[in-house]
Amino acid sequence: MKDSPIFLVGAARSGTTILRLMLDQHPEICWFGEFGYAVDQIDLDGNEPEISRYHEYLEFNRIFKSHNIKRDRKLNYSELLKSFLIQKLELSGKATIGATVHQKFNFLLRYWPDARFIHIVRDPRDVATSVIEMGWAGNVLYACDGWIESEDRWSNFKNTIDTARCFELTYENLISNSEEVLRQVCNFIGYDYNQEMLNYESKSSYRSPQTLHIQKWKNKLSSRQIRIIESTVSKKRLEERGYQHSNLPDLNISLPERLYLKFHDKCYRIKFRINRFGFVLVLVEYLSRRLKLTKFNNLLRHRLNIIEESLLQ
Repeated sequence: MKDSPIFLVGAARSGTTILRLMLDQHPEICWFGEFGYAVDQIDLDGNEPEISRYHEYLEFNRIFKSHNIKRDRKLNYSELLKSFLIQKLELSGKATIGATVHQKFNFLLRYWPDARFIHIVRDPRDVATSVIEMGWAGNVLYACDGWIESEDRWSNFKNTIDTARCFELTYENLISNSEEVLRQVCNFIGYDYNQEMLNYESKSSYRSPQTLHIQKWKNKLSSRQIRIIESTVSKKRLEERGYQHSNLPDLNISLPERLYLKFHDKCYRIKFRINRFGFVLVLVEYLSRRLKLTKFNNLLRHRLNIIEESLLQ
């Protein structure tokens, strides 16, 4: 690679997809897309997965399979990760590559010590609303977990590297002032802005940025849901990211309500999976996983991936 990679980090549903589509339209920038599988299998203590188990994990990882890149089994873990970006860059014919990582992005410096980072943040109340719509959580208490984890990780991580290697932006500013923000991002990466960056609709199913997606929580969420999010995220975190508290009263969530919300979250996600994949497939996949019928479970996961991929087209 001519340059060290650029990593786009931030919680899921924070605008990472829109931004990476814009960046990928630049004639000098290739964007790899979702690259979380590079670090997802590293445990919280920083231990890498055993290489054979990592290959097995990739074999049934839907996102990795969609990237159509090769795995060289002779490479060690570090070399393998680097080979993925190299392959993508060579295929693109561009000069610089970037990739998107939502969690555990602090481990990326182990493999790319000179990497630079773009951090995007979105109002957690909008993130929680979107997460529920995606079926990833059943209620707002659990829908903001990813935002909290990602933002706390970023707060700790950015203090460990030179500020010149970090660029921060908000989803709201990107949508409201797209060209101005993209000019700043391009300047950070080292290129001039290109008008084609706003012409990504022709190569994706995403429409042009809509300001109606900003602060949609005000119409989507009840007062109690807003209070749950703000009590979970905390007023301090909101204000540190530039978001205004609703000024609704603080809420102490009782233990019985927490237990109910946990049960509700699990039921919602199961129901969502059944609606998407069908009761029989969901049940058989669950049983095969619990009974450790690995080969059979792998076949079922492959089937789930096919269905998931078809829904994204």
